[in-house]
Amino acid sequence: MQYCYYEIYGLVIRSNRKIDQFVEILQSTIIDSYVIFESSIPRISFLDYLNEQPIYQSRGLAKNKLPYYSVFKQEDNIESYLVIRYNDGANFVYFVCNRDGSMISVFYDQDVLFQDVLTYFSGPIIGCVLRLKNKVCLHASTVNINGKAIAFIGQKTAGKSTLIAKFAELSYPILSDDIAVFNNVDDIPTIHRGYPCLRLWKKSIDNIKGIEIENLTPVLSIIDKYYLPLSLNSGVPWSFNAISLPLGGIYFLNDRNQFNLVKISSMSPLESFIKLKQNIYAEYMLSPNLMRKELEMFGRLGNQDMVMLLDRPDDIASLELVVNKIVKSHD
Repeated sequence: MQYCYYEIYGLVIRSNRKIDQFVEILQSTIIDSYVIFESSIPRISFLDYLNEQPIYQSRGLAKNKLPYYSVFKQEDNIESYLVIRYNDGANFVYFVCNRDGSMISVFYDQDVLFQDVLTYFSGPIIGCVLRLKNKVCLHASTVNINGKAIAFIGQKTAGKSTLIAKFAELSYPILSDDIAVFNNVDDIPTIHRGYPCLRLWKKSIDNIKGIEIENLTPVLSIIDKYYLPLSLNSGVPWSFNAISLPLGGIYFLNDRNQFNLVKISSMSPLESFIKLKQNIYAEYMLSPNLMRKELEMFGRLGNQDMVMLLDRPDDIASLELVVNKIVKSHD
């Protein structure tokens, strides 16, 4: 069998299927996770004996009255497993990870589009694997400004992806669109690259000149969101940053205002800590040790004045002004 090798968020992954959205690398002897995609769900397996109470489940219910997304922990006499189930109301996808995230088995109904499976995998599944590997993560989008990783956090509808899309359009390379994964190098926090795509709603793409939505791959078959590919060539619009970068700052996106106000404000260490804690990625996956590690880092970032508050207008035409304001603060 011919395997494919990828690097994402600092992890090296070997897969039995091609993953178009990821950065493919040469065959590696160091592998963090082995991934096997199976286009069928076993009739008899421990998948049939899921705990009744998941450790996490999405709020919404599909037509079959089951949550769209559920996370279970399975224990037996030999091994413990993480089982993540996606449900669209008619079909299921199961991701089964061992305790350290080194083995990931993916089972899905034949009627499920493989692209949908990959979207699930590249988001919460990778997020859970990063947690199993004790990685500090924020729900954030990150961009390269003058050689530093600048991260943006905020509520789900805050507009993080739309803002970094404007950075990308103006030739600032993107590190990640969904998860900021931290690593300490000589006590300096750095951010790993994700994968070379933005995920944008149709209404955001409609405001980008020269992008034809017909040429883009849907993120999921059931929603109006699309992958916008990023170039691996630097110095051009819509580019992807090839290497990890030291953290240069984190911006919390405040609610958009009606006053044409673009403002960057400092926050107290306590305010910074609270904002960072509110934007933890997959908090339900945190072990006590990882929670302690994460909160200690958040405390340090707040004390170093690394977290700022960003106010900006509720007007997409003002995005370039917002970008210029942020860039100028890092000159």
